[in-house]
Amino acid sequence: MVWARLLTQIFGNTTHAIATVLSAFMAGLALGSYVFGRLVDAGRNALLAYGLLEAGVGLYGLLVPALFALTQRAYTHLYGLVEVSFAAFSVVLFLLAFVVIVIPTALMGATLPVLSRFCVTQFSALGRRVGDLYAVNTLGAVVGCALTGFYFISHLGLRGTVRLGASVNVAIAVLIVVTVAALHGRDVTPEEVGGEAAAAPEAAPSRSRLDVVLLLAFALSGLAAMVYENAWTRALTLVIGMSTYSFSVMLTTFLVGLGLGSLLYARWWGAREIGMAGFGVLQLLIALSALTSIPLFERLPLLFLRLRLGLGDSFTQFLTIQMLLSALVMIVPTLLLGATFPVVARIYTRNLSGVGRSVGTVYASNTLGAIAGAFLGGFLFIPVIGIQYSIALAVAVNAVVGVLLVAVDAAVRPARRLLAAGAMLAVSISAFLGFGTWNKGVMTSGVTIYAHHYASLPTDALRREWMTRDDLLYYREGLTATISVHRSAGSDYLYEKINGKVDASYGDTPTQLMVGYLPMLLNPGAKRVLVIGMGSGMTAKAVAAFPVEQLEVAEIEPAVIEGARFFAEKNGRIHDDPRVRFIHADGRNYLLAVRQRYDVIISEPSNPWIAGIGNLFTREYYQLARASLTEGGVFGQWMQTYAMAPEDLRMVYRTFAEVFPDVSLWAVNDSDMLLIGTTQKQRLRSADLRAALAGRPAAQQDLRDLGFVDATSLFAMYLMPKATLLTMAGEAEVNLDDVPRLEFSAPRNLGRETTTLNMRLTQGFVVRPDVEDADPERDPTGRVTLALAHGYRATRDRTQALDWVERALRVAPGDFEARLLRARLLAEEGRSAASAEELLKVVAGWGPRLDAAVEVARSLETEDAIRVLRRIRQRAPHLIEARVALAEALQRGGDSQKAESEYREIQRDRPQDRRIFYGLGRSLLAQGAYDRALAALEEAARLGETSGEFQADRGEVLMWLGRYREAVAAYRLALRSNVEQVTWRLNLGISVAQLGPAERDEAEQRFREVLAMDPANTRAWEELRKFGTRF
Repeated sequence: MVWARLLTQIFGNTTHAIATVLSAFMAGLALGSYVFGRLVDAGRNALLAYGLLEAGVGLYGLLVPALFALTQRAYTHLYGLVEVSFAAFSVVLFLLAFVVIVIPTALMGATLPVLSRFCVTQFSALGRRVGDLYAVNTLGAVVGCALTGFYFISHLGLRGTVRLGASVNVAIAVLIVVTVAALHGRDVTPEEVGGEAAAAPEAAPSRSRLDVVLLLAFALSGLAAMVYENAWTRALTLVIGMSTYSFSVMLTTFLVGLGLGSLLYARWWGAREIGMAGFGVLQLLIALSALTSIPLFERLPLLFLRLRLGLGDSFTQFLTIQMLLSALVMIVPTLLLGATFPVVARIYTRNLSGVGRSVGTVYASNTLGAIAGAFLGGFLFIPVIGIQYSIALAVAVNAVVGVLLVAVDAAVRPARRLLAAGAMLAVSISAFLGFGTWNKGVMTSGVTIYAHHYASLPTDALRREWMTRDDLLYYREGLTATISVHRSAGSDYLYEKINGKVDASYGDTPTQLMVGYLPMLLNPGAKRVLVIGMGSGMTAKAVAAFPVEQLEVAEIEPAVIEGARFFAEKNGRIHDDPRVRFIHADGRNYLLAVRQRYDVIISEPSNPWIAGIGNLFTREYYQLARASLTEGGVFGQWMQTYAMAPEDLRMVYRTFAEVFPDVSLWAVNDSDMLLIGTTQKQRLRSADLRAALAGRPAAQQDLRDLGFVDATSLFAMYLMPKATLLTMAGEAEVNLDDVPRLEFSAPRNLGRETTTLNMRLTQGFVVRPDVEDADPERDPTGRVTLALAHGYRATRDRTQALDWVERALRVAPGDFEARLLRARLLAEEGRSAASAEELLKVVAGWGPRLDAAVEVARSLETEDAIRVLRRIRQRAPHLIEARVALAEALQRGGDSQKAESEYREIQRDRPQDRRIFYGLGRSLLAQGAYDRALAALEEAARLGETSGEFQADRGEVLMWLGRYREAVAAYRLALRSNVEQVTWRLNLGISVAQLGPAERDEAEQRFREVLAMDPANTRAWEELRKFGTRF
């Protein structure tokens, strides 16, 4: 685990890099097992050989830091090969990893055949002894995996953990050597310790084709096992999350199954004869057990929620749920997989003199198959046919292997061979055709992160309905993650998920844009820019608004780049910009390898609780980024305040601030921070920002849309300089590559609401920016003060915004723009009457922005809104939006006849406005004019109205008209936008009930769902009574 982490810090966290490291590791195991298995049979002291192997592994572990440092140097020099030939680079990468770890992995691989040679002293006990050894070895790996993943790395660090492991290896070696010496002192050979002395060497029997078939079958079993492991892990991450603890749980569970399976075989069947058919039956059982996991996965998200609600949401209970679900999927197949090694070793071994050779050969064949499975599963099967069908394919492999093994066993009767073939055919067909495709909405529901969203829904049916309500526009099981793009039902709102977690959305637009705009505004002359993380592409769009010559976007998952095409309206069609170069790479690894310098580097990773993301928040990463900046360069880093303990947030702040010569902290809003690091002192001038924005209409419009009315308003985002940031961070720990504290502490706060706490703790340290040419204390016109008020509103800090707008009004009480902003802020605070009074002042004295006054008036309480809107209509009778808003307010206030009159007048001026027809339909519905209401609503639909409220109103009209089937369809569409709307669900149930007895079950289900959400709903109870059923 630790060596893999160290190597991925060099090679990157891409699937290609991880698979390469894993393959090199397993290749070393196979080589060691194969070679030393042959050597040990010729030796005389297998126990001493084992001690020396452990010593070799331990001593090598002490050399790891120096060797990996040399590896990093070699890698940076060889990276250029990727531009010449990716295949050549892949081979070189494998060889580089192999050279570094071949010695210890070969020694590790040798331990099993060597110990088998020592422990197996009776041929009849071979299956039991080898099973015991494999079980002890694997269960030891379980302990090591659990301790390393849950404790050692986070407390001792990577190198400390390596040193501990090396010490254990050396201690074992010393113990073995001392034991061997003591035995020789007593004239006892080590081989006699296990019981009888080993038999005299026998002539090695000739191998037959059946032996080759056996090894090939075991290799295919190893291939299938790695495909399972890869696919199960990918599917489980959609349910139990992507933290480092999640992966440790999954790996530990897998190993527990293997170890226990070997142990159970050794205890129950190890002393019995077993043939090729026995191994074949075992393969068929593996196929059958893995087959059952396919339909299970779609049920896991709902099971997770039940367990979370039942057991609680503490971190310990969360880990317990992860273990339970992982075991539910893996434990039975892995128990059977664990039994395969001692079974095959027992079949393949012919005599005691060849135990080491046989065990080594068997182990090597399985490991080579596992290497193939790792590559094929990660690079071919999952990206091409998907996770579900990758499992199905592995099931078919096990089934076919099982039948072939039964067929070649001469001791099996023909009838039983036919039975096995029939079983294989049934299992294979079931794997591909017996189950429906997993519901993608359920699988990408992100229950780990969004469990609180589902907590208010009392039944599994309602939770599933929530999960599947939105339109799925894009879905790809990519190389590293599952990427999906969704559109909210009844709206144009888009969001992108990575493994079920929303990583980009229309709602994140302020952050996605400002992460790009702010660093560029501080260095507007930048020519070469690197953005790490694609997301929706909006950050790249912000960078592209400036005259950069080359913009590189490094994204680890190619499917994210493709998915971002759905955000073309928001990202400015960044894919078509000739200056942009998309790079499929780990951003940190790319920065390390290319040795380029950039004017601006923007790091926009996902959340640090996700495994591997913590590498983009360490001191070494920031040092790498600083070294990659040109003179005057700027580095921008996004940081969250939600689901982050204050200690973790301050850890990031301190780690960042200690690296860059000058640093500042900015807030896009209360949830999203921006850290800015520069190689030179940061100089803040409003004139510089204005000049940077001059001639860039797209950037100016984006900033206005976000609420930043001019360059000065951007300074409202500023929180503090470097010195204050370090003071606030205090004695916080530093996040290091060697001790990745953040990656292990952040998952413990997943789901916790920490935004308010973190912002309150931050407020005491906020410092007003030292802007050379925009001092609000020397602002005779109040324009600087007002601009800051706008900026604070844009950052969602209404308290500061109100304070600054009132300062502006004290300086310039006749400033109607300030009064309008104050009215808007008061409305957002829920102070409707006070807002209305401000709006009336604006209406009386300021004509140019009455449209903005209408926008604010819409948000007021009904009476206040009508009062203001009538005044606006008097002042500007031709302002259509004021008339529309007045009609809406009248309808909201229950005066549907006046609302209808307003809508009909507006209709003459706006004959193609769907809002007018929708509003007219609602007013007619309120009056009971159902035929005319339906006609208006149908016209609104023709013009493009699709909202959930519209569908519900249409459903109600159709109910009154007795058109129940159409009403059912309308209410179903409505509920997609709001699953929790009780009245809509009740009306759906009533409409379904009217369709006849055949629909009774569904109607009853709807009424029971209403009562589950609203137990006091008498109408639902009465409807149930009509069916003669009890509550």
